[in-house]
Amino acid sequence: MVHISIPQNDVWVSKGFKINGQSMNIAFTDINGISSHSIEAVSKYELRQASQFLEHTVGIPSEQSTQKMHAVIGAMHGLCQKIEVARNWLDHDEIKEVIQPAWDIHSEAPFVRRLQTWPRGYPGDFETIEMLMSGHSVLDTSHRAYWIDWYALNTAIAYQHRNKLAFQRARIFEGLAPGGAILNVGCGGASDLTEIAGLRDQGVSITLVDIDEDALSLASKRASWADTVTCINGDAVRALRTMNQKFDRIVFGGLFDYLNDRAIRLLLKTSFEKLLKKGGRIVFTNLSTHSTFDVWLEFLASWQMTYRTKNKIVDLVNLADIPSELLTIKLDSTGLSLLCEIEG
Repeated sequence: MVHISIPQNDVWVSKGFKINGQSMNIAFTDINGISSHSIEAVSKYELRQASQFLEHTVGIPSEQSTQKMHAVIGAMHGLCQKIEVARNWLDHDEIKEVIQPAWDIHSEAPFVRRLQTWPRGYPGDFETIEMLMSGHSVLDTSHRAYWIDWYALNTAIAYQHRNKLAFQRARIFEGLAPGGAILNVGCGGASDLTEIAGLRDQGVSITLVDIDEDALSLASKRASWADTVTCINGDAVRALRTMNQKFDRIVFGGLFDYLNDRAIRLLLKTSFEKLLKKGGRIVFTNLSTHSTFDVWLEFLASWQMTYRTKNKIVDLVNLADIPSELLTIKLDSTGLSLLCEIEG
């Protein structure tokens, strides 16, 4: 047993355990009547301990793969739990400073490092999404950060993205007749637009909009089965304002995860009033506020997104002067993503 004495003669009792022969101590606290200064000190202590525990678990020999997988993932969960508690007492920067060693370990995982650093200058770039869609880490299983990368690529927060791309693809092509026109805004690599049987040489046109020219290059290759492919490199709101063509399908994918309410309202209003054909369909998604991964995403991955409730989506649709009875919302199988469509 370890006793930690902090100011005002408060005593905190910790339980000790060992991993790889090294003693670790995690504090269990009773905060009734304790000063905020003392609570902040203990919060930092527990964050340091949780970060150190993660460092020890990634050092387990790779030959002990089952033990290492459970230890690393358990340490990640334990750290996130400590962060969640610490948010009551410490500000964001204070927490980030204390858990820097855990951040550094995460940065050894290539997929997670992309989430942290935004190598193309914006979060959720198309190359990051390509890695996510593959579900496979580029690391060898012997690398100490392998299970961190594996975890990030194979838990619910990754599956929700695969689910919403599958949803988009299904809603794009279901009922699309020959000669149909598709608008994909914030298309990324457009993995939802790969060829579907029976539509080649059927007069289908696809318009792609993205801020990243390299994303458009990949997307246009995937959509090359269509009779006409048009690429627009630029801001979504401006692009839609200048369009005059009508579309059977307008798809925003996960773009709304990164936009403010005003931009979403403008995009929906322009799409519905100006660009959508009668009988057409607008398809979009948004991360739900029920996400249980927001602590990890914020403090260890820096993947910054905007979460919304079903009621918030309904409000945005109403503000865009779209009758809410035309809107359908459902949760994906993970419960983390809102899958939305508006019938024209």
